[in-house]
Amino acid sequence: MATSTTKLTPPTCFLGAVSLIETLTRTKESAAKIAAALEESGKASEQLDVQREVYRGFASSGSKLFFLISQLLAVNPMYQFSLAR
Repeated sequence: MATSTTKLTPPTCFLGAVSLIETLTRTKESAAKIAAALEESGKASEQLDVQREVYRGFASSGSKLFFLISQLLAVNPMYQFSLAR
């Protein structure tokens, strides 16, 4: 019976593994920055929603007034409004 002996050699791509670890570390740092930016964006979005609600009543009243004035023409042509001089 013939026996073969094989030597176990250390992996030759050890330097590639270091590069891979560095790449993964940079990716992890980037992910942390992105998560922080998303959290900050969410807070900014909430603040904008609050500020938007401040003007909602005014916008509703302005919209009603606009359509009311535009419908006055149907009542009497004298109520025709124009920005032309």
